[in-house]
Amino acid sequence: DFRRATLLREQGNLDGAGAVLNALMAALKTGSRTPWTAFKMVSCGLLQADIQLETGEAASALRTTLQCIVIAQQHHLALQEAACMVLLAECQASLGLASSGLTILKSALPRILGHGSQHWCGRTHYANALCLLSDPADNGAAARAALQRADACFARIGALRLQGDCAYWTARSLAGEPSAALAAALARFRSLDQQRLANARACAP
Repeated sequence: DFRRATLLREQGNLDGAGAVLNALMAALKTGSRTPWTAFKMVSCGLLQADIQLETGEAASALRTTLQCIVIAQQHHLALQEAACMVLLAECQASLGLASSGLTILKSALPRILGHGSQHWCGRTHYANALCLLSDPADNGAAARAALQRADACFARIGALRLQGDCAYWTARSLAGEPSAALAAALARFRSLDQQRLANARACAP
């Protein structure tokens, strides 16, 4: 089920999570389409797109996210549609389309920051940072500020993997900066990754 797929994803078992999601999506498609099944389909699709981004399949993640947007719009799932837009901005950043990603984020900001969960508020700041980092005109300061806001959201819900991602990109943005700042960012990344791996082992069956 969806919880199992989420757990496998957090444990780093992306193939296992993808297999569970594919089976769940196939089952959902066989039944009648209601707002509740549509909600579950979009949730599965967003997780699937997130995994595709993790494995470097940005084009596939883009297609999956666009399909989720269509379903969300058809069933008037405004908050889920906004979450899709955040992930769409991440896809655009991965494809090197920073300006498009930032434009997309602007449309999602009011709904996500006003009504979204800590997870999606954090993802919004994170996507903003990725778009800024892929913009050659950015010096990294604005992106690091966005990553700090994202990290604060993720810390409130104990999302260690996403905190680790923030630490990683902070370190990347500090390349060429004073070594002390870069060393601190790398140390934080390693510490968060060790905590995440320990938690994943503890939750393993």
